[in-house]
Amino acid sequence: MSNSCINQLVVTGSDDALERFRQQARGVWPWREMSDPDDRVSPLEVTKFLKPPHAAINSYQNVGYIWCMAHIGCRSGANEVTLDREPGQLMYGFVTAWTPLGEDVILAMSMQHPNLVFEYEWDEPGNLFDGRLVCSGGVVQEVAASSGDNYVGRLCGDPEDEDDEDKETPI
Repeated sequence: MSNSCINQLVVTGSDDALERFRQQARGVWPWREMSDPDDRVSPLEVTKFLKPPHAAINSYQNVGYIWCMAHIGCRSGANEVTLDREPGQLMYGFVTAWTPLGEDVILAMSMQHPNLVFEYEWDEPGNLFDGRLVCSGGVVQEVAASSGDNYVGRLCGDPEDEDDEDKETPI
């Protein structure tokens, strides 16, 4: 069983631009044997932004896994996706196995939707690492990460901090 990396992606911009992003983001994981049995449509399918090559689609075990780790940053994309919508904002919550999505995914989203701002945060409390990446216009605006003794606990809170409930995590 893999450790779960908790993720949050907040996308901000005009409602029209957000709707275009939301429509593109919907999809089904291309490797069906790793997907939900009913192949249900996910609100955030990362391969809609970084398309795997044909060879990777045909053979997950031999090619696809390596492609996913190199380009998506984790082995199975975004899982257990939730989507909250507010005027001017989409907020996706999801889980990845072991590691967060790679920078390439968020940059691809930002390049394909240059009028939106992408604020991505992740937290893996089991292995004490977390981070934040902000992109807009296809450019990285901010990167921050912590691990080990410097672990912040951006989304889950620092496990050694007993006053965690009183903390506010800015997004």
